[in-house]
Amino acid sequence: MTSLFYKDQLPDWTDQTNATGTRPGYRLYVEENDGLIAVSLQPADKDEISSEDAYTATLTVAQAKALINGIQDAIRRAES
Repeated sequence: MTSLFYKDQLPDWTDQTNATGTRPGYRLYVEENDGLIAVSLQPADKDEISSEDAYTATLTVAQAKALINGIQDAIRRAES
């Protein structure tokens, strides 16, 4: 059974305040199912219920740990 662990709506990198009105951002989801981790991005202006517009990558536990390490490195750089 799929479990949702993270969900948030995040801004687009190129227009973080959506000043143009054309970059509403994305919904980011992190889920786990049967020992695999799914990371999904869906445009925020699309129907949240539909998965047709979502792009999903599947990660093994090792890949997810490597992703976490990369994110932590980026956070440390952003904080310095």
